[in-house]
Amino acid sequence: MRMSTRELTLTALLVALVAVATMAFRIPIPATQGYFNLGETMVYLSALLFGPWVGGVAGGIGSALADVLGGYTQFAPFTLVIKGFEGFVAGVLAQRSVPRATYLGAAFGVLGGIGLVIPADLLSKVGGILLLLAVVIAGLLHLWAGVRPVAGRVFILLVAGAVMVGGYFLTEAFLLGLGIPAALGEVPANVMQVVSGLVIAIPLSEGLRPVVLRRIR
Repeated sequence: MRMSTRELTLTALLVALVAVATMAFRIPIPATQGYFNLGETMVYLSALLFGPWVGGVAGGIGSALADVLGGYTQFAPFTLVIKGFEGFVAGVLAQRSVPRATYLGAAFGVLGGIGLVIPADLLSKVGGILLLLAVVIAGLLHLWAGVRPVAGRVFILLVAGAVMVGGYFLTEAFLLGLGIPAALGEVPANVMQVVSGLVIAIPLSEGLRPVVLRRIR
């Protein structure tokens, strides 16, 4: 995807804002050596206003940068992928393109099915189950197509937030070797990040949308 100078500048600004929002308010979680933060606010705002690519880049790079600068370097590579994918999914669904979102969910479902049938370890099995849930989500999108805009945005940010919550659970439990009990201990804090993010980002995006449409696009 080719971006104009204005788009590159905007994306760089949003990367910085995601990093600042992530670092501005942090509550350490000793069990996983992670932390609660308000970064989802800017990840969601970027995705809602500017779409999947800007949301994904700002979410992934901005959040990973905050990990590096804040002394949580061990999480940075995983954050880059998890938060980037979270922003991308939120941006895709925010475009209210039901067919595109349905195809995305179906593709994840196929990958999940493969992960369940091949001889592999527990991580593959858990990942397969989570990916298969995308098929259910894709089906729900057809029902969601006609709901009111604000309710729809709540739904899509919950879906995107599930990507983040599930991604960190799998990362901490298996890839970082912290174990399932420790990873489960961070789930409530991550869920609160999603809720706080959507509570702040949705009204902000509604207020800023007319300005963005007039001046940016």
